[in-house]
Amino acid sequence: MMAQKLVVIGAGMASGRVLEHLTEAAPDAFDITLFNAKPRGNYNRIMFGPVLAGDKSYDRIVTHDDAWYEAHDITCRFGAPVTRIDRAAKRVIAGGQATPYDKLVIATGLAPFIIPVAGRDLSGVVSFRNLDDVERMQAAAAPARRSWARRAPRRYCWRTAPSIPPICW
Repeated sequence: MMAQKLVVIGAGMASGRVLEHLTEAAPDAFDITLFNAKPRGNYNRIMFGPVLAGDKSYDRIVTHDDAWYEAHDITCRFGAPVTRIDRAAKRVIAGGQATPYDKLVIATGLAPFIIPVAGRDLSGVVSFRNLDDVERMQAAAAPARRSWARRAPRRYCWRTAPSIPPICW
């Protein structure tokens, strides 16, 4: 039996679990192509606090590295946002290229909500949703003497300087 073409859009934690399950339960059932608008694969969002604090690097929070995708014969199209889904023709369009599918998984996550208050458009106001946000926070805080970030539910951290560990409560 020929493998079905599976296209997965989004390389977050949900799609990571889908891929883990499928590659374990039915390793030869699908020819998988994974699209992600960002130029990276799966990583553990829960670990953003330690990355922001400088305790961990991006490499330490990756859930599936290039070797994992290669070992499972998953074609990765990172940095290739899907701009169109043609359901009638069963294909997705990314970077002007069409990729056919038999099955489609859309696991793109959601957009962050920043409350509509005065100042929300200032350059220092950043959501905490993806690794790009963490990098923006680090860049914004680098010249500052003090900044804060929500690290976990009901837990806040002050960071007085990049070389000093954060104070959390």
